[in-house]
Amino acid sequence: ALLALLSLFAAPASAQLMVHPTRIVLEQNQRSAQMEIINNSDEAATYLITLVNRRMDEHGGFSEVDEPAAGELFADPMLRYSPRRVRLAPGAGQVIRIMARKPAGLAPDEYRSHLLFAQQPDPIGTRDAGTT
Repeated sequence: ALLALLSLFAAPASAQLMVHPTRIVLEQNQRSAQMEIINNSDEAATYLITLVNRRMDEHGGFSEVDEPAAGELFADPMLRYSPRRVRLAPGAGQVIRIMARKPAGLAPDEYRSHLLFAQQPDPIGTRDAGTT
């Protein structure tokens, strides 16, 4: 069975997150992989990491999937990853570990899901103007 995990990231223009590699393919008996993320901005940033299922259209755009279409197979039920939230100083990196738990009798096909890296608002220093 071929199990593919494509990684995407969502980050505002004010923060730059480098992701390497951007595509991970787990083949045959391979059960784990890792990727590295690096905060390439001048400010610390916190990212929430989640698994999502997306569908690519004919123009290369992605849309969320609520219900799989015929023939769409997703990897999210078989994947575990850590950490799920990370705070990175400027220039700092973090390894994301990914593990696949393939069930017995898994049909040989491509199962695809995406990692989403969403920058979280920084609660530090966000006081109201009138507060002391």
